[in-house]
Amino acid sequence: MTYDNLVPPSPTISYVDDTDDRQSSMGYGPLSGFSFPSPVFSGFYRPPPSPQFESSDGTPSTSRAYQGYLPSQPYGESPYPPAVPPPVPPPVRLELPPAPRKPAPAAPSVKDFDLLPRVKGLYRLLDLYSENATGGLVDKIIISQESLKNFLDTIRPGSYKSVTKIDFHALDLLSINAIGIYGSKREIVRFLREAGALDDEVERRLLAPHDTTSTIQPHLRSGIYALIPPNSQNPDGSFNPYVAIYTIYWPEETTWDDDAIGTVRKNRVTFMRYLTRLTDQVRALISPEHSSALAWKDIESESDSLESDSDDSDDDFHDRFFKFEVAKTNEQEEDVAIREGFKVSHPAISTHSATLSFSDGTSRSSSLDPKLLYGETRQAFADSRYIPAQTHEETIDLKYSFHHLRAILRRYGTLYLAETVDYRGLEILLEDGALRDRVPELYRKYNDAIRKVETSQRTRETDETRQALSEVATNHTKLRSSVREYVTSRVAEIFPILDFDDESIDLVPEQSADAPADEYLHNLRALYPAVDDAANNALNDKYNSLRVIKASQYKAMKDRFFILRSVLKKRGQMPESERKEAIATLISGSDASSHLTRTGAWGYLNPRTYWTSLTSKWGSTNHDSGTWYHTGQNEDDPAFVSRLAHLAYEDQAYAPFANEVCNLARASLLENITSVTDSLVRKIESAQEKAIKEESRRLSTARALKEVETLRAEYRRLFQEALIANSAQPPLVITSVTKSNPYSQLVDVRGYYQYQTEAKVQHRLWALETPEHDMLRLREDQKHQPKPRVLNQPVSTCSFSLTWNLRHMQVFNNRSRKHVLLVVDLPDSVGIWLFPLLDGPSFDKPTKSIPNMKNRRYTLACDEQRRLLAIVISDYDKCICQLFAIDESFSNIQSRGSPFNLLPWYQDGIPKITAAAFFAGTEELCLLEENGRVRVFSFLAQSFKPGTIRLNPGVCHIQASPDGTALVAIEQDQHGKKLRLFHLASFGHKDTGITTALPEEFNSATSFTLTSIGDRRNVFLMALSPSLQCVHSVALDISRKETEYQFRAKAERAQSTVSVPTVHNALMDCFSEVWSRYPVVAAIQRETFAGSRRLPPSITFVSEDPDRPFEPYFKQMVRDFEQLAKKPTEKRLDKILIEAARFEELEWEAPVSSTYRAGEWLAELLCLIPIHIALARENRFVPLKDGILDPALERQLLGAEVANIIDAITVGWYESIFSSYMATKPVKVVSSMGEQSVGKSYSLNHLVDSSFAGSAVRTTEGVWLSVCPTRDVLVVALDFEGVHSIERTAQEDMLLVLFNTALSNLVLFRNNFALSRDVANMFTSFQASTHLFDPASNPKLFKGLLAIVIKDVVDSDKKEIVKEFSSKFSQIVSTEQADNFITVLHDSQLTVIPWNVIQSREFYTLFSKLSKHLFKQKTTHATAGEFLITLKTLMAKLKAQDWGSIDQTVIKHRVAALTAILPNAFAIGHAEIDPAVEPLKNLDNQEPIMVMDSEAVFYVGKEPQDIDRALFAHLQNWKRDAARHSVEELQEHLKETATLRLAHVKVWFDVNTARFPADNADIRGLRRLFDDTSAALLSNIQLCLGDATAAGHLTIARHLAIMLMSTRIQSIADYRPVTLVAIYAKRLLTSVESPVPLTRRKAVKVVVRSLAITKMANTFVRPERTNAECHAIYKESLHQMAKPTIVPVCAPSHTTLIMTNIAARTGFPAQSSVNCRVSVTALLGITSMALPAI
Repeated sequence: MTYDNLVPPSPTISYVDDTDDRQSSMGYGPLSGFSFPSPVFSGFYRPPPSPQFESSDGTPSTSRAYQGYLPSQPYGESPYPPAVPPPVPPPVRLELPPAPRKPAPAAPSVKDFDLLPRVKGLYRLLDLYSENATGGLVDKIIISQESLKNFLDTIRPGSYKSVTKIDFHALDLLSINAIGIYGSKREIVRFLREAGALDDEVERRLLAPHDTTSTIQPHLRSGIYALIPPNSQNPDGSFNPYVAIYTIYWPEETTWDDDAIGTVRKNRVTFMRYLTRLTDQVRALISPEHSSALAWKDIESESDSLESDSDDSDDDFHDRFFKFEVAKTNEQEEDVAIREGFKVSHPAISTHSATLSFSDGTSRSSSLDPKLLYGETRQAFADSRYIPAQTHEETIDLKYSFHHLRAILRRYGTLYLAETVDYRGLEILLEDGALRDRVPELYRKYNDAIRKVETSQRTRETDETRQALSEVATNHTKLRSSVREYVTSRVAEIFPILDFDDESIDLVPEQSADAPADEYLHNLRALYPAVDDAANNALNDKYNSLRVIKASQYKAMKDRFFILRSVLKKRGQMPESERKEAIATLISGSDASSHLTRTGAWGYLNPRTYWTSLTSKWGSTNHDSGTWYHTGQNEDDPAFVSRLAHLAYEDQAYAPFANEVCNLARASLLENITSVTDSLVRKIESAQEKAIKEESRRLSTARALKEVETLRAEYRRLFQEALIANSAQPPLVITSVTKSNPYSQLVDVRGYYQYQTEAKVQHRLWALETPEHDMLRLREDQKHQPKPRVLNQPVSTCSFSLTWNLRHMQVFNNRSRKHVLLVVDLPDSVGIWLFPLLDGPSFDKPTKSIPNMKNRRYTLACDEQRRLLAIVISDYDKCICQLFAIDESFSNIQSRGSPFNLLPWYQDGIPKITAAAFFAGTEELCLLEENGRVRVFSFLAQSFKPGTIRLNPGVCHIQASPDGTALVAIEQDQHGKKLRLFHLASFGHKDTGITTALPEEFNSATSFTLTSIGDRRNVFLMALSPSLQCVHSVALDISRKETEYQFRAKAERAQSTVSVPTVHNALMDCFSEVWSRYPVVAAIQRETFAGSRRLPPSITFVSEDPDRPFEPYFKQMVRDFEQLAKKPTEKRLDKILIEAARFEELEWEAPVSSTYRAGEWLAELLCLIPIHIALARENRFVPLKDGILDPALERQLLGAEVANIIDAITVGWYESIFSSYMATKPVKVVSSMGEQSVGKSYSLNHLVDSSFAGSAVRTTEGVWLSVCPTRDVLVVALDFEGVHSIERTAQEDMLLVLFNTALSNLVLFRNNFALSRDVANMFTSFQASTHLFDPASNPKLFKGLLAIVIKDVVDSDKKEIVKEFSSKFSQIVSTEQADNFITVLHDSQLTVIPWNVIQSREFYTLFSKLSKHLFKQKTTHATAGEFLITLKTLMAKLKAQDWGSIDQTVIKHRVAALTAILPNAFAIGHAEIDPAVEPLKNLDNQEPIMVMDSEAVFYVGKEPQDIDRALFAHLQNWKRDAARHSVEELQEHLKETATLRLAHVKVWFDVNTARFPADNADIRGLRRLFDDTSAALLSNIQLCLGDATAAGHLTIARHLAIMLMSTRIQSIADYRPVTLVAIYAKRLLTSVESPVPLTRRKAVKVVVRSLAITKMANTFVRPERTNAECHAIYKESLHQMAKPTIVPVCAPSHTTLIMTNIAARTGFPAQSSVNCRVSVTALLGITSMALPAI
């Protein structure tokens, strides 16, 4: 059966929309395409304008005849223009995309019909979410995240960032008073009105009956709400903490009916459980209607309740004794009966009219109708909407692993590299992104060219170095001569009286001490700073030796001189002759005494002998000799020679002696000069050679870099051309490619992808799911009327080109997973796709393609049971039928045999086959001809069966019933639509069939299908009516001619005891239901409310008749419960205070209630709600997002790496519990697993006080998690679905077992061993899991005790059962040896617990004993934060089926997380600052690292401009006047702030790596990155003042030259010039282009001027100067230095002139001119370097 060819002609439609700019009063957008019934929606939504239609005469009309899925068209034609080849996409424009076209108004979503936003002060805490499960549609209770955010922001603004980031500690600073409210809807609405939360319109809508199958009726969903009464808030609307917060349970329509369906009862019990745990004081609001319907049992006295058990036991017998029978029903004839079916409303069920714009420039108006999908056992519909052509931009800004990066580059194909991508980024793409594989030849040439440049560089460097060194050798003589002259001049400065040029001695002292050095050495020192340093160092080392004359004869004569001077001084006045004689004895002994003559040479030289001879003649003392001897030794030689020369100048008698001494000194000094010259020449030549090599290397490297840059630019262009050549595909534009460090395995890629999408028609598939309780009821009663519901969001979406034509869509039920068959007319073929419903289709390639189908007339049919697809082609000269088979996995379609030629059975020519349909479950195909004849072709017999039927004209639909018993046709006549049915057994014998009229609403339907719910015999005819926005149905009771048997309950005679009928006693009995399903006192009790003030519990029944026996009824209910349940209660139920009052009598604004810390109260709420965290489907482990199966997330995680999966997984509201509020508590994990329906959830609830759902039927699916907070630990409970079920494969069981055993400290494996004693088969999934994860590589996992719980064991069977288990396990261990699952998965721990029968006291006593075993187990999860990471990692590895070490994966994930944060940590001291400040935290518990730090922003990169910019920012943010302090102080400030930052980051780093092995390779790599980044931070704040190298001086000069040429004087004067110099000195060996042209000479002038400013201006700056004074000094300094006559100055006279001018103009005296002279003189070397450098 096809979607077309069965629709009568109808006029075309064009939709006129004038609502684009209109908004409703409630802030809702325009609801185009919808019309709402009046007056229900009046005042709430603004209906859109009526669509305008064109009638046959062209006049507008608002009426229309509803048509089928496709617009009116000739037979077999597509509604779209003829197919044209897809256009070649235009070249991409690498610019911002144009403004998107205004989309068509969207249909309202389900959220638009939620009344919550219109109820003031009301916040939804817990919500009901419907989701499809194996057994049908089930309701989940989840946290309503958006509403919870609004609630928390109201009571404590800023405490909620997301459901995973809640600031509990901030909430704990606030106390709240909570009161519970439940009861009749009418009374709750009354309460809301009194609280000022409602207006009249909302009140009316809340009280209106709500159809659960309709999603277009405004309503308030059932759930737990919090009300902050608007009447009690502060005048400014803020929260008043002194008023009560009401926790309200808003019920469903039938919640308080005693005969409510199972799901409603289950929701009632669960919500009441939460309400009573969140509030101690509860008020039950009972309406007069409900109050009058309460049935009051006879309240027995306490003594009467203790009667004998005989009557009770008999009543209990009848209560549990149910009889059934197999009854033969009456013999039936072939017939069909129609009864009322279900009805589902949804806003997506509407017609969309649009003008379709085709790529060839044509357009056509078309009506896009919703469609029902075929499905024998599943129900769905699809809506359609037009998506115009659009330009999209997809932004990329992520860190990719190498593997993922290559996949991304392969995905996009064509690449364009923006100018911002440097050569490093290109090389990363070539190497790590594997782009080299695309252009291997070009990549080879690129590498060869780079290597050639490197080789050439080394050769040139060697040649240049050799040539320069040869010149050094050639100039050795010149250098030695120049050095000797320079050393001689230095010695001459020390001994200015000596003349080293002439042999004669001029006794007149030198008038000038300045002896110019040789020009060659001066230039050499200026050219090579290293030579200058070597010369200075050598001279400094030899300076003292040059001042000392070492000749022994000189020293003796010096001592004798001082002896003589002593003797002469002692004698006083002596005759001139004697004085001259004595002086003569200094040199010659001819006139001395005989004693001097006798002493000979030694006497001449020895001062002591000389002293003896003098004293013997002229007299003296030994004391005087010693004094003068030491005086001579202490006076240095330059002073002595100068003194002697001056003495000879005054007393010619000393001239011969002085000349002799000077000659001796000169001779000795010449020897020293020679020695120092040789040493200095060696050091200078060594330094020169080193400098030449370095300079040669630098110049060679610079030239090579320039050549490489040219090569890179050229090859970058070639690479770009090769990557984008001959491609019509829009490129991926990459703007940045970086790596955080060389060791990183992640690449940071940024870019965008612009692409043009053609106009498409989008089809959204909406699934109808039947609630689980309806499925159960249908099994019991086929007459039951189910109520399917539409899921909250589309299950799949697919978009088609306008040249495609949708022909068929069908849903298949493949075990627990649904698949979709899609048949589409392509331009030249027919494409058939098969895909999972949740995954959506991939249109890259169809599952099956049938070529040569352009303009061919065909029809098709599909049978789900046999998985057959038949295509019948009847046009031109052919009439053939091709049969296809679909494999079991629904992944492949194969032709089954050759096509069948049908022409031999048609004697009148080629028939026109308009429709086809299989009889379900058979290989018999019904073919409908254009003339109305229907024949059945049998593929088994390969011929038509005898017998035909004939249908009337106007057939709308033809399809076989899902059970295969009949063929159903929908016909249209003047009276409306009617159903005609033909039984298969009598096909052809009853030509007219069985005809029956369809309900009136079927007349507006545009789409039909036959389906079944629960059982194939439960047949429903579904019809979709866009005008009514609903899917409605009728049930078809098809009877066959046969006798049927039925299994049914046997009617019993009335019991002797008469029970009291009840209607709404659930308003009181709900407490007993809560106690029965959940624990009153659990073995492990919650201790969340540690700091709250709680009052005794109370229940107040609020009724118009408070005198009714509410309290006796409740007390009797407590007694009955305790007597029957045998649960431990610790008398808590007896302590509940029961009261009754009228509504007006109660205090509502500030009632007496328990006071809770808001954080504790919220934690209790979150920990109460179990969350669904994972499923096992299709042999895969499927993590859920926030407790909900998200198809988009599932598609995202397919093929993803483990690290990305970890980041994508969230455990919803428990994330903030684990990661922050209770992050430091250790965790104990207990899990429940086992066979189906053995009480796993019930046991966990009574052990750890959890709230897992449980019943006698299968309810748990996948893995659920809950938490029980205690004082010392967090007890995590995991509830697993039953193993060995027919819905699960062995691999799915194995995945769940692995997840369980890895995490749990105690595994409870419950089973029905009393019924099935196959122990070996019971643990097959356990044993199969042993070979996957290696426990040795995961030392903290697989340590849980396996406790095998055998349910319902009487005392007499205990020993036998334990013995049998022991025997079976012994066999398993003997067979598997070391690989047995007990050793591998449970650390050799196992215990067997025969559990008592339920409703016995011993049943509950065992839970307390079991809790002790749990707490005795070794703690494997030290903190909740660690547990969260381990949980996510394990889920991710199971998802990716990665069986490596879990601990290693945790380390890798932590390293990746720290690596991502590290740059921000060093730079800003936070993890992030945008959009909000996120401090550095312990990633295990989310606690901030509280370490002192500064607000400074550091730069840790390598870009020179960014380093300079960061340094200037530090200077600007310095909290002091920078112009008044030295650079050393700035450097110290930077060092202090950097030290604080490094200490902060180090603490953060150590905290987050402390629990991991230090020798791990990833941790070592991370630590290297930490050290490198620390070094970069410190390096980038160094100002390089005194230690700048020669290259640094060149850079300083050039930077300052450019700065002064391009910056105003005023901006420079804002800071001390020395600070500017310091900052620019940081960039050594950096070339900066000048903003203005500079000549060599002009540059030299600017350099001198800038450096002179620094030296001279600072001589004026004193601490007492004001800012204005400092500014004036700097400005005048600039003014003076700008004078042309001052530019080349270096002489002291010019320096004095400058300083005088500055002092005169500013009025401030300068410091010592000597300091200024030294400063300016120091500029000589830099000045000489500036000219050749610049």
